[in-house]
Amino acid sequence: MNGYKLRKISLFKPGLMNSIITDLFSARSATSILKGFVAFSLVIGLSVTDSFAQERVEVTGVVTDAADGSPLPGASIVVLESDEVTGTMIGTTSGMDGSYTISVPPSLNVLRVTFIGYIPQNITIDGRTEVDIALQQDIRLLDDVVVVGYGVQDQREITSAVATLDVEQFNKGNISDASQLLQGKVAGLIVNNRGGNPNRSSTLRLRGISTVGANTEPLVVIDGVLGASLDNVDPNDIASIDVLKDGSASAIYGTRGSSGVILVTTKTGQASADGTSLVRAEYNGYLSSSSVENNQPIMTASEYVNAGGNDLGSVTDWQDLVTRTGISNVHNLAISGGASNTTYRVSTNFRNVQGVLENSGFEQLNARANLNHTTLNDRLNISLNASSTKRDISNSFEEALRYAVLYNPTAPIRFDNGEFFQAVLFDNYNPAAIIEQNVSEGESTRLNFNMIARLTLTDYLEISTNIARQFQSYNNNEYYPSSSFFRGLDPGGLAVRYNNDSDFTLLESYATFRNAVSDRINLTATGGYSFQEQFYQELRVALGNFPTDVNGYHDIDLSGDRVVGGTGNVDISSYASPNERIIAFFGRVNFTFDSSIFLNASFRREGSTKLGPENQWGNFPAVSVGADLARYMDFDQISQLKVRLGYGVTGALPSANGLSQNQFDYSFAGGGTVSRARDGNDDLKWEEKTEINLGIDYGLLGDRVTGSVDVYTRDIDDFILEVAVPTDQFPSGSQIQNAGSLQTQGLEILVNFDAYNSSDFQWNTGIVFDTYRTELKEYITDQQMRANLGSPGQNSTSLIRVKEGEEIGQIWGPVFDGVDANGAPIFKDLNGDGEVISGQGDALNENADFQVLGNGIPDFSLSWTNNMNYKNWNLNFLIRSVFGHSLVNTFRAFYEPIDPGAINSYNRVITEKAVDGLMFSQFSSLYVEPADFVKLDNVTLTYNFDVNAFDFLTRLSAYATVENAFTITDYTGIDPEPVLLDRSSNNDVLAPGIDRRTNYFSARTFSIGINVGF
Repeated sequence: MNGYKLRKISLFKPGLMNSIITDLFSARSATSILKGFVAFSLVIGLSVTDSFAQERVEVTGVVTDAADGSPLPGASIVVLESDEVTGTMIGTTSGMDGSYTISVPPSLNVLRVTFIGYIPQNITIDGRTEVDIALQQDIRLLDDVVVVGYGVQDQREITSAVATLDVEQFNKGNISDASQLLQGKVAGLIVNNRGGNPNRSSTLRLRGISTVGANTEPLVVIDGVLGASLDNVDPNDIASIDVLKDGSASAIYGTRGSSGVILVTTKTGQASADGTSLVRAEYNGYLSSSSVENNQPIMTASEYVNAGGNDLGSVTDWQDLVTRTGISNVHNLAISGGASNTTYRVSTNFRNVQGVLENSGFEQLNARANLNHTTLNDRLNISLNASSTKRDISNSFEEALRYAVLYNPTAPIRFDNGEFFQAVLFDNYNPAAIIEQNVSEGESTRLNFNMIARLTLTDYLEISTNIARQFQSYNNNEYYPSSSFFRGLDPGGLAVRYNNDSDFTLLESYATFRNAVSDRINLTATGGYSFQEQFYQELRVALGNFPTDVNGYHDIDLSGDRVVGGTGNVDISSYASPNERIIAFFGRVNFTFDSSIFLNASFRREGSTKLGPENQWGNFPAVSVGADLARYMDFDQISQLKVRLGYGVTGALPSANGLSQNQFDYSFAGGGTVSRARDGNDDLKWEEKTEINLGIDYGLLGDRVTGSVDVYTRDIDDFILEVAVPTDQFPSGSQIQNAGSLQTQGLEILVNFDAYNSSDFQWNTGIVFDTYRTELKEYITDQQMRANLGSPGQNSTSLIRVKEGEEIGQIWGPVFDGVDANGAPIFKDLNGDGEVISGQGDALNENADFQVLGNGIPDFSLSWTNNMNYKNWNLNFLIRSVFGHSLVNTFRAFYEPIDPGAINSYNRVITEKAVDGLMFSQFSSLYVEPADFVKLDNVTLTYNFDVNAFDFLTRLSAYATVENAFTITDYTGIDPEPVLLDRSSNNDVLAPGIDRRTNYFSARTFSIGINVGF
């Protein structure tokens, strides 16, 4: 670094700068590295330079893509020593238009130019002052740039379990939820939206259960914004998605990365190769039709009457009545471009989506803008990103689907006077009346924006700052007239209004140091600070004795005795969180030797206001190593054989605030009373997840066969759970505690094969396989029953057993063994003691005749992807299968036995598993079914038109897609997909495998669409 001098003001103090750099390279801890960066930044802040002491030749030029001439911003240009191997400390990077300027000592004559995904070049200067460089794409590395926490890496350097997908690999068709782009594509990632309710987000689960009492969903990061919502990005705006699966990859995100990380990069604008103005436009649109894939198998009207049902004289198909063919249309328009140092992209998306349940669906308008500008001689890059989503929601009522199954099929829809027919029976409501009489509609708004500034202080040091805000609000309005038996009758008319708002602030700043220590050694170090603040509030107001709507929803009749504001008719609840804060310091070092041996290490220290003063801070280290053995093997058919080993620690926070403090409830009853709702726990601390991952990435037969294998062990300690506590010590009887530990072991396999490649026909196929098993290692008690079956008649029946030392997901109950003379079920004497103990409250009795009836967690899942091109045609399809899981078919458990009393008023479920003569409902093995399935998830046929004759077109394609084309399964319910948590038990992840009666009906969807580029 000696030899720099003043031109305007001094940039370097040579002795001090060399001392700092030496300290950085010799640092033995993350703390030392961070201290070095602080000192480095202080020196930089005191001085600035752009010239050298000795006379040098200024060389300029442009770095472009050799294939299409487009500029390559961010390419590295380094002056080499005379041996043309060792790099000097003289270097620069190309600007947004690919241009560069570098000062070269007269004694040196070679530039080395590198760019991720391209073949490096050594260029001889030979006295020239203008040297343009065209880089060739490295086919083996093309598109192998991976977004990681606070940076990017070449795929070759990745030493953790990371999956990357781009636009070409995404699922196609009627996709309104961005997470569905990944379904079946990433080993270890489950994307589950059972039934496909358009107003319910998919459940995401990465590598099984990652936590019990905290957030089970992976952290979503969109363009650098932590905690962003996938609902606020339109699938058409996404360029790529990177999934950080193991602890060594996600540990740099601390507690928020405990369940994995999904990094979304949105599309950006491009400048022209020569820097002149460039404008491009793109339109994507499709029309889709969705219909019910499977109805519940129930008796027809004649079968019902023949079985003893009450004949009311009509024939009504209630399931058909409350469902429909949902017609949806989606339109996306994007304009992008740029000139010189500025690029931009703006897009608008409109979605009108109808669900298969009557009155369900939404209309959504989304807008997104990206602006990128480089200034200060290409030293400063500023990126601005903003998006807004407004969604009008029609919720309808999923309960109508349940009552469509059990309502009398001979009942009329309405009485002769036009009023809805309604029999006065327990838990039995006219499905058509539920939908048509009542209203449940809402509105959600999301707005987020961020600015990322990157300042290149030297050729090796860059400072980045990211400032982001995200706002979200949701409102829902419900109205039930007093004529509605469903919910309005008892309160004499009911109106409910609910709203919540959240506000998230992010401020992160970090420094990145990159240096080619020699031609064989590369070092990248990152250190930074993160500040996050979240605020949430909600309010619910319910008014009973609300005026009956006799003249229409917007013209309510106020006649009669209506005391709307009486205390007996008002229910108000509210909640507001304190400002939740997370503060963190983090650092990471990436070391590469000989482009084949890799080391990554990171450390994050994080504090949260959610925990008590003594437990607010946690440390989250990670380290991973990798070696590409193919570089040292003399096998032409092996292009890559990278072995990687990673270790990482992450944490998880409770979802609620103030758990270290006592919580109180206030009631208006009795003039106002205060009671303790939950006792605080000063000792509550982070959940801690430790993960070890061993993986192999391979490339065979000239990279015709590529893929990976990963084996992992994950230990979750001190998981957070609400437990019952003695009331003599804790007045509320309830407290949140660190209640136990889990261990998950898993295997993931990915295989991609270029099966055929000719000028006319190409075929790429792939296999994605994963399996895992989760064991409860420690718990608050030796064993426990969870997840109540419900009413009518089985309220005290719990279905899932958790037991220390055994696998999570056990469906537990008696074994069905026949029917007695009275129509009651007979159960097996499993322990052979001559007495059958099968009562609902005896499940954990040591003499009870209960056993494991199945497991809600699959043994393994397997997906087969295919992409075929023949001339202008493209065929893409995904076959997905899941094996080894069971489901409790609750419709059968309640409505399959022919109860002589109930059959008079309630329809019955009929399946091939029904037992003749069975009259009484009691849970047993009879209602637990294997739910293995093979499904053609998605098939898309595309035709790409030849647009060479049209100067104004760059692309034109048309496509047709079928989703849920067919499903092969023996499960008698409507959807064999695994149930990963029990929504009826407060989203209990320890109770998988229960197919509840409130599930939305699954749909088969046909879509046609076009894609046009201008």
